[in-house]
Amino acid sequence: MKYLLASLIFLFSVSSWAVNINLKKSIVVGGQPTVHIKLNNIIEPNANIGELSERMSDIKFINIKKEETIAMDRVAIVKRLREIKKSHKVLSKVNFVIPSELKITHVGYNINTRVIVESLKRSWSGKCAGCKFVVDSVVLPELSSEYKGEPWFVQASSSLPKGRFSSQIIYPNVKNPASIWVTGQATTRKPVLVVTRNVQKGEFINSVPLVSEFRSIERTRGAITTFDKVNNKVTNIYLMRGDIIKPANLSDKIAFRRGESVRLVYLEGGLKIVTTAISDSVGKVGQSAWVKNLKSNKRIAGIVSEKGEVLVQ
Repeated sequence: MKYLLASLIFLFSVSSWAVNINLKKSIVVGGQPTVHIKLNNIIEPNANIGELSERMSDIKFINIKKEETIAMDRVAIVKRLREIKKSHKVLSKVNFVIPSELKITHVGYNINTRVIVESLKRSWSGKCAGCKFVVDSVVLPELSSEYKGEPWFVQASSSLPKGRFSSQIIYPNVKNPASIWVTGQATTRKPVLVVTRNVQKGEFINSVPLVSEFRSIERTRGAITTFDKVNNKVTNIYLMRGDIIKPANLSDKIAFRRGESVRLVYLEGGLKIVTTAISDSVGKVGQSAWVKNLKSNKRIAGIVSEKGEVLVQ
């Protein structure tokens, strides 16, 4: 039981690691003299990495300067990832799927649709780590000669895109610049947990197969995004296959009430001692509960297992 409990805790704590993370094959940047490429800039959108994406958003992968092209082969990519993993232990168990080559191109201060889109996505990803952005119908402004060769950056809206968007292009070195805007259509899709079969009210969620899928952000308010948030819960309502899971849909699983007889299990040094106790509090699976050992008459705290036992280590 000791090792089973430890395995369950480990499984849910690293569920975001137990997936492959695909790297992009090419990236195009521009606008600024030097662009800092973060680790989450080079990964393909993945619904299963959850909070791991937020951690990667602060990890620098490489810097690229104006009109420079960096082509990294598989060996170079692996070497850089090893360096990153040494200083960021949270990535030690991540399996990166590495392309034969990663090409990063800095197009200088020229403006084109791809560079603008990539700039917008990097800006939006800082507000929603792990989200996927679908951008189309982009209309670029016509610029006069005074803007040619000048550095720029896109000032994205403070809110995530949910349809038509307008973002201003800032030229910091141009005196009295005109108000320059780029427009288009964009949607935000957020990774959330959904059930893969119909679930009855009161069912233990640990026994339900769940997947992480990208859904429109307009329909995911309050949705649960990581597996650790659903561990040891039961459903409050009937859920249909494909339904998003929200905290209001779940509650703690009650294994026993106060005053009930429970099994008290001592785990120490490979030994397992079982005795009987009386619960002194409500027993919620996965949480601490107080019981009274009937033999010693002492109050003891332990963790409630799925079987309703109180484990003391």
